[in-house]
Amino acid sequence: MAISESSKKLLDELDKLSPIPKVEIALQLQGFGELDRGSSEVQKIAELIKARNEFVHSKSTALEANIDIPQDAGTEWMVPISMIGEQWKQLAIPKVAMFWSRESSLIVLSAISLFYRYVLIDLMRADEELVNRILISRVEFGNVHMPGVYDEFREQLAVAFEFGIDFSFLGLAKNPRKAEAESVPPNERDDDIG
Repeated sequence: MAISESSKKLLDELDKLSPIPKVEIALQLQGFGELDRGSSEVQKIAELIKARNEFVHSKSTALEANIDIPQDAGTEWMVPISMIGEQWKQLAIPKVAMFWSRESSLIVLSAISLFYRYVLIDLMRADEELVNRILISRVEFGNVHMPGVYDEFREQLAVAFEFGIDFSFLGLAKNPRKAEAESVPPNERDDDIG
């Protein structure tokens, strides 16, 4: 979004826009058209932004709860309580953070991955170098660029892939199975014929 010829006031105002309009403006300025606001990728990320905002600026939430008769649990008493909360329509995760789980995290990471892939690969047709320039923090010295990528990032992206979340378009952690297969000499691969 940085436009060097723009005034600080305009840049400050642009910075206050919500994320989706920012992305859309950046795409249009670069000649890539606009987001399909009806697409699953955009709807999920829009809902994720709402979920983030509600979490950060939380208010009291009333939940329907059912309390059963206390039960003897040996040295303690157990009071069975069940609570019912709403879910985000597109993401299918609970609206109330106390119900979030490991599965909720995987759904969120998947939504993020699919949105970035949609914008960067489908709309912008960005190559690995451009994707990294846009997303990866870096230090620049003249013409030398040092990406702020650590082994832990690569390891975590590889783990995410194992859970079905594909960030391979970043070029930081290729499909571990593919990389492993490529490291095996051709005459030792299982898929070789003859």
